[in-house]
Amino acid sequence: MNRSFSARIGVVWAVRLANGLECTFFAGGATNADREGRRLNYGCRNSSSVLWGNPIRQGRTWHIRLTHSSQPGPERLVVIRTAFIGRNQS
Repeated sequence: MNRSFSARIGVVWAVRLANGLECTFFAGGATNADREGRRLNYGCRNSSSVLWGNPIRQGRTWHIRLTHSSQPGPERLVVIRTAFIGRNQS
């Protein structure tokens, strides 16, 4: 997986999934959360797909939860091909 910075820290503001979908982080507060309390964090361009929670940053291949609705429902883990990461300013 490619990353915009080599560091594994920082805010992931956009991702490109292995299937080609490009998804960006929703700024501001979210009103939707799933049963586990994960927030609806990303919307995908030209698609009804959305991403819940944060990228799962374990190992060389990162994943994230995808559904096809802004309401919690059946989800599947998908592979992140590229993560665009901003540095923390704190």
